[in-house]
Amino acid sequence: LICPAQFCVPVDYEDLITSLQKRRGADADETTIATCKVAKLPRTEWIKVASHLPSKDFLESTLQPAKTLDWYFQAMESALADIYATEGENVNISIIGHSIGGWVARAYLGGLSGSSTSVYRLTQERCSSLVTLGTPHSSPSGALVDQTR
Repeated sequence: LICPAQFCVPVDYEDLITSLQKRRGADADETTIATCKVAKLPRTEWIKVASHLPSKDFLESTLQPAKTLDWYFQAMESALADIYATEGENVNISIIGHSIGGWVARAYLGGLSGSSTSVYRLTQERCSSLVTLGTPHSSPSGALVDQTR
């Protein structure tokens, strides 16, 4: 599963997916990537985040991810459900998060989505790796407001 960066859509990751699926190691036991999905997030959905910016919760860094990013978490679960439908429930799941997508994936795996679906529970068992690219995992120094935690 690829969790995209802000304003990115599945087509933005086609070259990455092709590259990952073509990659083969010398070791015959090396894991291969069969089904790869990008969480489908229309560029326009990001306006939903803006509605939370002038809030007291945002300014006090107490904004709840489940409230602000529920649409992103739902897109992740939809893509994961597609992967399980194609590959079966015994598939190992690897998640690649790009920029804010890494933070959202980390929040999802850590339970901050508030999800209790069978897809979420299965992903808790089957996720073997989380790789993040350009993701803010720590507070920027001197930041007045930080929502990366």
